[in-house]
Amino acid sequence: MANKHNQAAIPDLSEFARHRREIPLELAEQYAGTYVAWDLAGAHILASGESLPEVEAKVRQQGLEVCDVVFDFIDAPDQAWIG
Repeated sequence: MANKHNQAAIPDLSEFARHRREIPLELAEQYAGTYVAWDLAGAHILASGESLPEVEAKVRQQGLEVCDVVFDFIDAPDQAWIG
């Protein structure tokens, strides 16, 4: 996503939060305890790994830039953060 000046455009993340909240339990269990890179809509995990640098490298191997994804950490489904 770049504009005519070859600068990254600000993505519209309006759907991301909704999709992220609706992550299926099976997917949360599969990626629990790992870092992931979501597409900008939050509908698909494009890469995963044990560290952010690992996930970033996998994103770049796919020909994507870091501005094309949203990095996240998937907690275990039975884990809650209070703060």
